[in-house]
Amino acid sequence: MQMPERDIGMTAHDFTQALGADRVTVTWSERIGGAPAVPSRWVVTAQMLITAAFATKPAPHETMRWADKLDAPGKVAPVDKPRPMPPVNARPRRFSVTEVETLIRDPYAIYARKILRLEPLPELLLQERHALRGTVIHDALDHYARLRQDGSLSARDAMLEAGRRAFASYRDDPEIMGFWWPRFERLAEWFAREDDLLRVGVATSLTETRGAVAFSIGDAEFSLSARADRIDIFEGGTARIIDYKTGQPPGPKAVEAGFKPQLTLEAAILARDGFGLKRGIATDELVYIRMSGGEPPGEIKALSDLDVMAVAEKHFAELKTLLAVYQQAHQPYLPARAMEREADRGDFDHLARFDEWALAGGTTS
Repeated sequence: MQMPERDIGMTAHDFTQALGADRVTVTWSERIGGAPAVPSRWVVTAQMLITAAFATKPAPHETMRWADKLDAPGKVAPVDKPRPMPPVNARPRRFSVTEVETLIRDPYAIYARKILRLEPLPELLLQERHALRGTVIHDALDHYARLRQDGSLSARDAMLEAGRRAFASYRDDPEIMGFWWPRFERLAEWFAREDDLLRVGVATSLTETRGAVAFSIGDAEFSLSARADRIDIFEGGTARIIDYKTGQPPGPKAVEAGFKPQLTLEAAILARDGFGLKRGIATDELVYIRMSGGEPPGEIKALSDLDVMAVAEKHFAELKTLLAVYQQAHQPYLPARAMEREADRGDFDHLARFDEWALAGGTTS
């Protein structure tokens, strides 16, 4: 049985569709079964509107002019993007390496999160699950590093045991155990072989390590922090910084240009003894490892053509310059300043009313 609301909705739909015809006659019954009928509220309202609209009968050409005005906008005044300029003493002075990219690409997001102290609502369904997958994989890799330290397990066995620990909380979830776990098993086989090669010549490995460095810009004190997925210290005293990705790693051009400065800034922190190793260590390798579990299960992308420390120092100097710019009261936090792709959207685009000024032809600088 159909709900009455559906019948009403379908009747309304059919009625409005019919009004699109070139000539329409709308009627209603004044008598039903010989007895006078009471007009519905809709008929009464329609009669009132029609009477008011044609109280003074316009000429036919006047009616057409009114109709034309429906499609003729008045003066168009494009809306400009917001340009918030909070007081300098309210502007943030503590940044993580991942927030630096946000400051470069979408300064308004920094304004919303670190000055207005707003947080986006949690993602739903598929997007939330995608973020969870990355968390589980990182947890497994952290367990793996600890299991490898005592040397009692092979790389493969350590990886599988690490996976069992990371997935333990989700063993009753059919989607995770039925789809993610088989992919993790493929990933474990691949990563175990690759990691044995990566560890050749490595004296020690640090995983999920937090670090920070303090510095001054004029009279203002700043700090830059990081949580490195993995830092390998070679027997020769230099380092390799590794970042695990469940998505697509950035390309070398984006890293060198400073749009993806996470690893280079981690290298700058490491060189300033920001990871608590009691000495500054130069980094000569930056590596992304994609952990998909698909076909192929993973991929190692080393930024081999990069002079790591030269680029790291350059990016650190550019960061200080950028932060100095935002220490000026007239510098606004603009939205979508240098997004990676035109279709990219930020967490706070609705607050910045992105569609209103972007689609209205407002300024974009």
